[in-house]
Amino acid sequence: MIELVADTNVILRILIREDSEQNRIMRKVLEKIDRGELVLHVPNEVIMETVWVLESYYQLERSLISETLTRLLESDGMVADHRMQQALIQFGSTKFDLVDLYLANHSNSSNIGLLSWDNDFKKLDCEWYTPDQVV
Repeated sequence: MIELVADTNVILRILIREDSEQNRIMRKVLEKIDRGELVLHVPNEVIMETVWVLESYYQLERSLISETLTRLLESDGMVADHRMQQALIQFGSTKFDLVDLYLANHSNSSNIGLLSWDNDFKKLDCEWYTPDQVV
């Protein structure tokens, strides 16, 4: 079995169905994943960039982005940070930034407080401090 780290353009070719040579090749890659011959690791940075492209360039709804990308990342042969996957699920039903959701999940799962000036963290149910509170 081969394990590779996926770049954003690979994930986009899986999600965006266009009639192109790259999409035809990606179907073959997906077949290898389905047969257990290939595992794709999807870093947080790639997930964040994918969400940004899907929102800004393709102008897809947050709920569709969340649902589609979550389903892909939960597939056999795909490996992603569980905290980012949880943030992605939350992203579809909130107005919060994906990075903020990830940071709140990271803080909660590691039992480490979060330091930020961003007052939105009050609403994200995590241990949160402003810099002036720690000086």
